Amino acid sequence: MRKPFLGLLLAVALTGCTPVGAPPQPPAPDLERADLIGAWKDSERGGVLTFTAERFAGDDLGFMFVPFPDDLPAGFDQKRDRAAGLGEWELGPSLADPDGPDDYVRLNFLMIAGREVRASINKLEAQTRGSSVVLVFYVGDPDLNDRIVYSRCPECPAPTPS
Repeated sequence: MRKPFLGLLLAVALTGCTPVGAPPQPPAPDLERADLIGAWKDSERGGVLTFTAERFAGDDLGFMFVPFPDDLPAGFDQKRDRAAGLGEWELGPSLADPDGPDDYVRLNFLMIAGREVRASINKLEAQTRGSSVVLVFYVGDPDLNDRIVYSRCPECPAPTPS
């Protein structure tokens, strides 16, 4: 009798089905376009991403092209190599919550690593961290926590969108 009960208890615990839930997440920010304008820096790789009223430019955006490796030069290593990119951007709600807050930035790339492209990437998510907003890009599965986090960087020498 004990073994089936212990098996059930173990299965529930391993799947995360417990009465104790994850800590509550802060509400998603509801941004205006003006909230994004300026420079943002990635604390892990040191890349800078800049937004103007209509355009964006970054000096290390190749990791965003994991789903589109053919858009990058032959032999490009997305974990090691850096690729500058630029294009136009849009602000809106997540695709999963079209009536929700404007907390996702769609990057419509025109160029990456010196090559013309037409790729739209809608994975740059605004999140609240304390009293600040950060921009988070999940490189793979969000559950694996493989992410690039951009924070405001007023002192950054920023690439200029052309």
